[in-house]
Amino acid sequence: MGFSSCQLFKILQETVPSNVYKVAYSGGLDSHVLLYALAQLQKKFSYITVTALYIDHGLHLHSNVWGEHCHQICHDLRISCKTIKVNVQPAKGQSLEAVAREVRYQALKDELQENECLLTAQHQDDQIETVLLQLFRGTGVSGLAAMALNQSFGKGYLIRPLLNFTQQDLKNYAYQKNLNWIEDPSNKNTDFDRNYLRHQVIPTLKERWPGLGQTLSRVALNQRDASYILENHADKYLKRIKDNQCGLSVHKLRALSPPICRNVLRHWLKQLNLPLPDYIHLQRILNEILPAIEDSQPLIAWPGVEIRRYRDRIYAQPPMPYHNSETRLSWDGISSLILPSSVGGKLSPEVTYGDGLGMKFLQENKVVVAFRQGGEKIYLKNHHHSIKKLFQQQGVPPWQRGRVPMIFFNEKLVFIAGIGMDQAFLSKPQEKGVVIHWLPH
Repeated sequence: MGFSSCQLFKILQETVPSNVYKVAYSGGLDSHVLLYALAQLQKKFSYITVTALYIDHGLHLHSNVWGEHCHQICHDLRISCKTIKVNVQPAKGQSLEAVAREVRYQALKDELQENECLLTAQHQDDQIETVLLQLFRGTGVSGLAAMALNQSFGKGYLIRPLLNFTQQDLKNYAYQKNLNWIEDPSNKNTDFDRNYLRHQVIPTLKERWPGLGQTLSRVALNQRDASYILENHADKYLKRIKDNQCGLSVHKLRALSPPICRNVLRHWLKQLNLPLPDYIHLQRILNEILPAIEDSQPLIAWPGVEIRRYRDRIYAQPPMPYHNSETRLSWDGISSLILPSSVGGKLSPEVTYGDGLGMKFLQENKVVVAFRQGGEKIYLKNHHHSIKKLFQQQGVPPWQRGRVPMIFFNEKLVFIAGIGMDQAFLSKPQEKGVVIHWLPH
């Protein structure tokens, strides 16, 4: 089956009807064929709007030259083109290729408005590579589902209209239309896993199994159906295990069979938009986190994720940045206060009457926001209470306690966010007061 602009139009209309298409355009063969075919549709149908988006990662010496090429091609096709510069800085142990992809897709997502479509040029050969890569990584069902034809993406949709066409189909079209594209030399570097598959492995497999592309595409479709069923199944369990609280109930997770428990945990992490674990880390949660005694603080981590337990709950979050517990912030108590990035969020005051910290106390005292050092006490309900016991009573996880903002008047602790305030500093009826809201991330 050859490729044509008519077939592209049919695919787009059957997928997500839209008149606004933005194309991830690198200037390479695949994206150039997609852009050229869309340009023909824009000429034919005046209601169609096409925009090219060139992402400059700044990783290649010629990235600026490639950007100029893309703008010239778009000028010739009478299509608007926008260059978006991104900053790719992988952390230690992270893959440059993976981080660049994540940053690229986030930049493209930010460009979409309501119901607009982002089109990318992945084809059937890319799908083969993706399925094999996921297989060699030992991924589960959702990984083997590989790339979907269409999905929600930011405010709009992501569509891959070329998935049923081989790269040879696209080359034939490009030669037929005398297209001029960029050849990225890094595509031949077999140090990258995808390139190694493309140049060394897949050609050999196709010699033995010529229908490999169609076969692995069916595998991806079958796995996508299975993934949909598993996610629906996991969602029913997850609603009961969350109990409308943060984290998940340990004893309810332990009541599940291991396969169902692993499925629920994957679904939970996916909902949190956190990187999914491999089987080994999932099994460590079952073997080390769930059976741990309640007063222990087990931690299991993989890139981008920390799994912790406190009492009967397990929690998942990105790695916690370093926090300087000696940080002290001067404040007027009236305007919003942005908290350090290691804490996140802000303190947002609300002026009222007969409630909150008395306005006169805020005006008469030096107001400082600080964090737990250890041994602090506060006067609540006619008694002095240790901060440690208050945190325990409120069920605040230990790793969060040092990041809870506290307000001091001249070194006297008068307010703990989420816990309470010293009643001696409460505004009297008819007097101005300030209710402090802590708005974490």
